[in-house]
Order: sequence, then structure tokens, then C-alpha cells
Amino acid sequence: VELISRAEIDALGSRAILIDCRTAAERGVSTLPNAVSRDEFERARGAEAALAEERWVVPYCTVGMRSGEYALELQRQHALRGLRVRNGEGVLLWSLDGGGLVGPDGKATSRLHTFAPRFTIVRADVQAVQFAGVGLMGVFAVMREGAVRALRRHAARTPPGGGTLAPSDGSGG
Repeated sequence: VELISRAEIDALGSRAILIDCRTAAERGVSTLPNAVSRDEFERARGAEAALAEERWVVPYCTVGMRSGEYALELQRQHALRGLRVRNGEGVLLWSLDGGGLVGPDGKATSRLHTFAPRFTIVRADVQAVQFAGVGLMGVFAVMREGAVRALRRHAARTPPGGGTLAPSDGSGG
């Protein structure tokens, strides 16, 4: 999935749907302006709306890993329909490029959750926030969140009485 820069997102304006793929706790520190969570996007059937309105879907996370996985998932699900998906690189690069952040109240903030000490690369006017004990346990929490999503997707494709349905991509295997 191709990356998209903050400048390109700015140029798209309201044609970009920003999807925050981070955990609720991370989003509770700050998000990008006008972003929605992954769950909000999915509940609102955002991919269908994006297709109908010819908008760009731009998932992002801290450094681009989780959002890249989600962008690839969206691209695979909607490839034949032409959904325009780009990976938003990450909130760290957004911030380093001068992008603003908003807190849970929607007001501008200088706080940014950086996930782990090795990702703490911020501008001088940005306050890096990390939760205690992130390290390996934080990585496991992120992996667990991804695994739970995968299990939910699988369960949604499991017919009553067990067994599995063919993959929704039509590959049959």
C-alpha cells in the first residue's frame, strides 16, 4: 500500500477519511483532526461511503505498521471496486511535519502518545506520552488487538453449525 504524506492529505482536504488504527487508550491522548477510529469507520460502513463519494481512505497509527496492515486489508477487500487507500505513515511523522493534534475534547493539544521509548521522536513543542510498562507487554497488547479482530472476521464468516465459508475474496481457498 502506498504511503501518503501530510502535505498530500492536506491537499485532499475533506476528500480524505482519516482512520486512527491505534488503541482507544492511545487515541485518548490525541488524534489527528477530523479522524475517526477504525471501529467507527467500520460501524458506519465507511468503505462503501468512501466509494460512493470518491473519497480517499487513509488509515494511520503511530509509525505506520498497524495502519499499513489495515490499509492492505481494505485494499484487498475492495480491490475490484476501486477503493482508494493510502497508508498515512503515522502520527509521529504527521507531527514532525508540523501537523496539529487534537485531544479527546476536540481541542488542540501538544500531547502525543508515542507508544514506546524508541518511537519518541517529537518536535520540541510536543509532549511525548507513554503508558507505564509499555515495552514487550505493549507490543503483546497491540498483537492481541489484531488477533481479536482477525478472530471476529473469521467468526463472521463461520456458518451456523460450524465449518467455514469460502474466503470472501473469491479465491476459494
